[in-house]
Amino acid sequence: MEAVWVELLSNRAYRADVTLDAGDLPRTASLGETVELKVIFGPHGLLVIGGERTEANPQPIDLEMICGARSPANDRDYSKNPREFAGLFEAYSDTYPPVSPQTHCPEPRA
Repeated sequence: MEAVWVELLSNRAYRADVTLDAGDLPRTASLGETVELKVIFGPHGLLVIGGERTEANPQPIDLEMICGARSPANDRDYSKNPREFAGLFEAYSDTYPPVSPQTHCPEPRA
């Protein structure tokens, strides 16, 4: 899977290729066999693909955690048109804490 995304707080774009082992994917028996994934974007290009084990006591799992590569050609300031996508206006309306100086991915130079 290829992912390209823009961090709303920095307007910086990132790109990453992710390959997951199908045997590791969490599955549920509802509506046949369903694979449920959670895609989480963190600071400085962090991409986490997660899920939840479906045993009696479900536990969150991280299937993949990688630092995306900067993709400056895709940088974009979405705050100029916050109603362009559903949920974007609400995302810009929230207040966010500052990014910790210690993150999984290093801060990019540009």
